[in-house]
Amino acid sequence: MIQFTNVTRYYDNHPAVKEANFAFHGGRITGLLGPNGAGKTTIIRLLLQIIPPDSGYILIDGVSPSADFSNRIGFVPEEFGVYKRDRVIDVFMYLSRLRNAEPVTARARFIEILEYFGVAMLIKKRGADISKGQVQIMQIAIALASDPDILVLDEPFTGLDPANQEKLSILIHKLKSRNKYILLSTHQLENVDNLIDDIILLDKGKVLFSGGRRDFSLSLENNYFVEFEDIPTEIKETEYYTCKQLTPRTYQIFCKMNIEFDEIAKSLMTIGKILVLTRTKNSIKQQFLKLTEGS
Repeated sequence: MIQFTNVTRYYDNHPAVKEANFAFHGGRITGLLGPNGAGKTTIIRLLLQIIPPDSGYILIDGVSPSADFSNRIGFVPEEFGVYKRDRVIDVFMYLSRLRNAEPVTARARFIEILEYFGVAMLIKKRGADISKGQVQIMQIAIALASDPDILVLDEPFTGLDPANQEKLSILIHKLKSRNKYILLSTHQLENVDNLIDDIILLDKGKVLFSGGRRDFSLSLENNYFVEFEDIPTEIKETEYYTCKQLTPRTYQIFCKMNIEFDEIAKSLMTIGKILVLTRTKNSIKQQFLKLTEGS
């Protein structure tokens, strides 16, 4: 288990992360979610030991990370600088030496991942001659070539076409089956709705939610779709719910608290005759937008 306990990190007296408490586990895919400026990058830098916390602590399997802990991590950054004059294979071998990876095994694994994505020819190309999508595949292969225990994936779907996005999702699931720790940070919520098992949701440096995907769904499950027989009088926000008009006769109802179906129906019947009233299932994107509303 990787555990953050009361972790705080300041930049210029401003808390980028404030008293963060969460944990994530091997064999599960954990989504690190939040709007711009939420603190996701700071959390990643803290985990990678690029920066230390100002207070609190991080434990890996119950102990503080050792000096060589970074060698256990495979990191796919959001942006990757390309050595334009050098061949891809030469860049990879240089980075592998920095990680003290066994060169023959790491090289074979690197080529295997490129072949999986159908771009084995990249090894002979120079950085200046490859596309943005190919750069993304290259850095995914670099991160995985040493077979790390912990994977930190920052916007890993960026630049990939739909076919390679699907291949990456399958690969992530395979790594999960091998009990890897997988922390996936992304804004592309549609790509992870059916991928992640657990969620850490940040906003303004604070952890709004940490737990399982199902618990996250239940946290905002009490929402409804309603269709009236006629165009109703204006539906105003109440102490129980807010609403969004979809068509002249249909609305999405967002409950502010857990209230019974009968209570919400009773309230809406005072507005007009109801044809349809059903509970709606939220996607991660809908839940994300609701919990970070106003950010």
